[in-house]
Amino acid sequence: MAITLNYNLACNRLLRAAMIACAIMLTGLTARAESLADFLANQPLRNQAIVSVNDAKAVLDSMPQSQLCGIWQFTREGTFAIVPDSYSDRMVIIALDSPWRNLMPGTIIGAALPTGKKGIYEALLYRTISADGIPSAPKKIIVTVASSTHLNFLEVKNGIKINPWRLIPYMFRGLITSNDNRPADLNGALLLYHPAQQHRHKPRLL
Repeated sequence: MAITLNYNLACNRLLRAAMIACAIMLTGLTARAESLADFLANQPLRNQAIVSVNDAKAVLDSMPQSQLCGIWQFTREGTFAIVPDSYSDRMVIIALDSPWRNLMPGTIIGAALPTGKKGIYEALLYRTISADGIPSAPKKIIVTVASSTHLNFLEVKNGIKINPWRLIPYMFRGLITSNDNRPADLNGALLLYHPAQQHRHKPRLL
């Protein structure tokens, strides 16, 4: 009887310890996910010290760098810098040049942090710029360092997806096909400057 009681007590203690460990882990993951949004929300509208490519180079040359830090050009348009935060493992994304006149140089347009996988970063990027230059509507994306000169962006989509084709009778579904064959990870950026590489990649039209 005593052995059974001790065994049950040990099992209960072990189960309780496992539950506490899981709760701590989940709390930590939630805090990490929320902290990036909080970090971005607490940033000023503009970084007055980084409003040009030369400003970004000076800051990047003076601080330790990760793979993601540097000066990049979107594959569609615009130039931006990713610089490390001095007090955390977060990084700030700053617009340097944009085709939109209301997006001023130095405007903070996002933030990023490393994940548990090398070369993969979680980021929040503002998708809307108001007429007076205020960014809003941050969108979560996964940034992959595809090579030393290329980044890939993959948008994270959350929510419920409704498939309208299920409403069509089965015998007619074969008459309707989807023609969208564009890969989801073609959006990205090209490296213009990184202190460790001293590499300037100038995109050219093909």
